[in-house]
Amino acid sequence: MQCACTLEATAPKAGNVYPGQEFDDLGVTDFLAAASVCGTTLDRAAEHSIGELILQCVQQSRAVTRSNANLGIVLLMAPLAKAAAAIEPVRDATALRCQLQQQLEALTPEDGRLVFEAIRIAAAGGLGDANSQDVRTTQKNVDLMEAMRTGQDRDKIAEQYSTGFQFLFETVVPCLRNAIEDEGDRLRGITRGQIELLAGHVDTLIQRKCGAATAKEAMRRARTVNEAHGWRAESPDWIEFNQWLRSDGNRRNPGTTADLIAAGLFVLIYSGISK
Repeated sequence: MQCACTLEATAPKAGNVYPGQEFDDLGVTDFLAAASVCGTTLDRAAEHSIGELILQCVQQSRAVTRSNANLGIVLLMAPLAKAAAAIEPVRDATALRCQLQQQLEALTPEDGRLVFEAIRIAAAGGLGDANSQDVRTTQKNVDLMEAMRTGQDRDKIAEQYSTGFQFLFETVVPCLRNAIEDEGDRLRGITRGQIELLAGHVDTLIQRKCGAATAKEAMRRARTVNEAHGWRAESPDWIEFNQWLRSDGNRRNPGTTADLIAAGLFVLIYSGISK
């Protein structure tokens, strides 16, 4: 997990934090510190439930960062880490995906309560706004899978829970694998993979913060960069897109895509596809 998050944070990605490009309340050191403390927790995934893992990671991350650095990453990584621990020493993406589905089906109402608590601590909104169990106020046991199904149209991370991480395994992982192979370099491959993902899919963080029209405009602009093969951070097309995403006080930050990239890198590294 720590290696995947380190790669995600250090690769130039349009509109995101990376070395030389930071937000006022969030920098590369925040992501690296969060990855370090969370990596230690997720290494003990066999000992804890998914809800416990998510809550512990968020608590530890908030203790070492200036703001919410990795809630989305943790929501994706905890089930993956739990699944990986259950099939150890097998290192196979197909087996991981199969076990992940079993882990999601085994989520309990207590897991839901702990995840809602973690979301409140991270000061993140969105999940509860779409259903009667408002994440900001609910402090009882929760059917987490039902809450995720309710929010899946507005949140790509909720969608992963609802579909057995289908988009992650069938779109994000192949995209990153192919981009890294084509570029012959992990960081350049991640930079390219982000553009390809944004060109084909709306980033739901942009959509929630800025509206559907802005999210679709981000996808249109990413498609322009992709069609011009302007994947590298020194490309004029990439630079222009990066600047557009960073305008409006970084509200156009494609953060959900970044979270999915981190999780995709975990799958690639864990299964030995990307070395």
